[in-house]
Amino acid sequence: MNTAVLASAPGLHFYRLTGAVLLLFALAVLLLVLLGRRVARRGTLWAPEFGARCRETALYGLAASFGTYGAGLLFGFMQFGDDAKVCSVTRYGLTGQGHVLPTATFFPLSNSCYWPDGFVREFVPVYINPVLTFFLTTAVLAGAVGLAMWLPERRGRARDEDGNVAAGAASTGASVNSRG
Repeated sequence: MNTAVLASAPGLHFYRLTGAVLLLFALAVLLLVLLGRRVARRGTLWAPEFGARCRETALYGLAASFGTYGAGLLFGFMQFGDDAKVCSVTRYGLTGQGHVLPTATFFPLSNSCYWPDGFVREFVPVYINPVLTFFLTTAVLAGAVGLAMWLPERRGRARDEDGNVAAGAASTGASVNSRG
């Protein structure tokens, strides 16, 4: 079987993209369910400490970016048929003929048709890439701040568990160990 023909078949292209979109939406829903369970256990939307709020905001941003990327794939790449045929129908109608050059990139999301006369048709909605950039930036920045606040807390807890003097106990002169 010729793999070049199989890889360019419109049906296979459609099924691969459908799988990718469903996977991205499933990841977004999974993250939101996990965060929702934590919120339900805690009883409030936001964590009591700033570092935990930043880490949760990073997860919300990641879930939103998965959903936005999935929506961009859905709206921009889910066409029924060959790209060149879809581009010709978009420009010239059902009976139109024309030489087109379809191009697609996955980051940033773009699925465009270029005609020799300079006309360009973009299938990915114009708002997808800026929204995706916003959510990814939010996730990265909030995650970095949350991680920066979590590391000293973790190091302090590790020292406390080893039997050393805790930070609060050191200032009052009390000892963590009961040995004296």
